[in-house]
Amino acid sequence: MNQKKIISIIAVIMAVLMAFSLIASVLPTAFAVSQADIDALQAKREELAQQAQEASERVDTLRAEQANVLDRKTALDLKNQAAKESLVLIAEELSMYEEIVAEKTEELNAALDR
Repeated sequence: MNQKKIISIIAVIMAVLMAFSLIASVLPTAFAVSQADIDALQAKREELAQQAQEASERVDTLRAEQANVLDRKTALDLKNQAAKESLVLIAEELSMYEEIVAEKTEELNAALDR
């Protein structure tokens, strides 16, 4: 036979032997599952479900806090708007007083000139 064929046959035989040894090492552990292993997995699953519930509750709490913060922001925005409008009115009032002072100054100067 050709040397390449012999090497190929040996490689195939070694691959088959390796596959059988791998399957043989996995089979005993696959059949060695006990009720304790199942119970442990169920306990972990229940623990994870509890953690998920706690995380969900925390998210709900954070949403409520965020809503409270948004309500406070809205109230503060309204307060700021009222303060700005008040400042505009005060500026208008000052302008009116300045006009009154200017008129009174003219009246006083006119009275003094007489």
